[in-house]
Amino acid sequence: MSDDRSVPLSWANAIRFNFRGIQIHPAEWRMNSRSTSRYCAHCGTPLGGNPTDGDARWTCAGCGRAPYDGPRALVLSLLFARDRFLVIKRGELPYVGQWAPPGGYVEYGESLESAAVREVEEESGVVVRPEALIPYALVSLPQMNQFYAIYTARLPDTLPLRAKSPESLDARWVTETELASIEFWEPAAGFDMGRVYRNAQSDRFEFYQQTESFVRRFAKDRITYLRRWGDRNES
Repeated sequence: MSDDRSVPLSWANAIRFNFRGIQIHPAEWRMNSRSTSRYCAHCGTPLGGNPTDGDARWTCAGCGRAPYDGPRALVLSLLFARDRFLVIKRGELPYVGQWAPPGGYVEYGESLESAAVREVEEESGVVVRPEALIPYALVSLPQMNQFYAIYTARLPDTLPLRAKSPESLDARWVTETELASIEFWEPAAGFDMGRVYRNAQSDRFEFYQQTESFVRRFAKDRITYLRRWGDRNES
């Protein structure tokens, strides 16, 4: 694919934004669908090439064993202060120049919470305690060999912001009205941000899970299936 048409992938349904599918840029699909391992985990032999189409595992030329290349972990943080939402202006591919919640890859030796704290500080200058992060969603993207751990947090007030290049070009606390007037993150084009803001103001705890076959919500003593892949009403 050489054009800019997006490939539909759905994980935002899991966050219950009345959203039918996330849009992943073809460049990101290609970049993240490749193997990320450079050396065999068993014998250290350099790995060349990638798995053949339709085969996610192949053998090492040195020891003949299959190198492990499991999914990459990413974090995303939805931070609110009063009636404002924290967004950063992306400085790296893909989606350069678009506004998005802070987030990124989990590094070696990090917990998910530590990675979320680091990404928020690196991209916005805001220091948030791990205890302030509330688990919000776990989203599996096997098509991209990734999974997202999504957190939300409510701060007592807005804090000074400091964008750090190249990860972010700018950072802002925006109201729901202001968010509607900026170029928001392309994958979130269908988010019902009104619902996001309302949820941030409530004390209700909900958790969302997406797998390759369903999306469901956990709330109090009830589990609700929001979507199942392959249902007759799916388009």
